[in-house]
Amino acid sequence: RTLFERVRHGLFISSKEGRFLDCNQALLEMLDYPTKEEFLSIDIARDLYMDPEDRKIFQEKIERDGYVKDMEVEFKKKNGEKITVLLTGHPIKNEKGETIGYQGINLDISERKRIENELREANEFFMNLIESSVDGIIAADMKGNIFIFNKGAEALSGYTAEEVIGKIHITKIYPEGVAKEIMMKLRSSEYGGVGKLLPTQFNVVNKFGKEIPIQLSATLIYDGAGKEVASVGIFTDLRPRLMMEK
Repeated sequence: RTLFERVRHGLFISSKEGRFLDCNQALLEMLDYPTKEEFLSIDIARDLYMDPEDRKIFQEKIERDGYVKDMEVEFKKKNGEKITVLLTGHPIKNEKGETIGYQGINLDISERKRIENELREANEFFMNLIESSVDGIIAADMKGNIFIFNKGAEALSGYTAEEVIGKIHITKIYPEGVAKEIMMKLRSSEYGGVGKLLPTQFNVVNKFGKEIPIQLSATLIYDGAGKEVASVGIFTDLRPRLMMEK
């Protein structure tokens, strides 16, 4: 009983018919019910689940497998606010082996889901930003394997991303020795600071072997320990500008 009350996740005992028989204080606080008496009077499928069908799915799983572990469901608080929980449960059986109820634990993961959604939205935003750039954007790991090759890079090089990612080494898009020169400048403090390369003119080699003048801005990406993990370059096609100058 002491453990039941002190655990900071929502513990419950419920009937098969859909009423709570007992719960701990953490579950009351999670769902914003002021008293246990009020909480024990609710209809589980109707008043707790955002989608009542999830209650049936929980019961089907527990009958089939003998338990439910970390089932992600959406509950509603007393005021109707939605929270996301991981539901783990086990059946309570009578002397005949028949299921008469359930007991288990609910872990509130609403904050985790919020962070996951924000990270996903941020990632989608930046990927859309990369893809919509008219300049070529290319990223490669420190072994030279390309993992980002946007539409601008496709237009500049004549390659498709499918032809390049995981198939062409980063050195193949430059004339011989240029990739090594760029890495040397990136690691120097003289061209924009260590890990950065201010806009500099180079040539790249397109799919058909033709050299194209470009302006390259580049940076090194580091992990939390300060280790180089990737390089990213922004490639601006200089042919229109050079033609105008000429």
